[in-house]
Amino acid sequence: MKLTKRWLSLKLNVSDVTIYLWERNKVQPFLAQIPKIIEFLGRDPFETDSVNLAERIKAYRRIRGLFIRSPHLGQRFAVLYEASESGQSSGSTS
Repeated sequence: MKLTKRWLSLKLNVSDVTIYLWERNKVQPFLAQIPKIIEFLGRDPFETDSVNLAERIKAYRRIRGLFIRSPHLGQRFAVLYEASESGQSSGSTS
């Protein structure tokens, strides 16, 4: 089965030029495009063998196409983590 750039671009909802640029490593896919790429390939082409929690969180977010820019995200995570460690439920993350 021969795949064309046109067919793949339609499948991934990107332009033919985008496929060309990905093939030549001129640009990287946007994070939101990663889940469709993983679905198409049947595996994560960006996967690493990391046991580091931060890297596993990054991989989880990448696979799901999640990207959050928040200066307070680390603080929110710390509050939730501390609450879960102490067995408390935290209704507020601020």
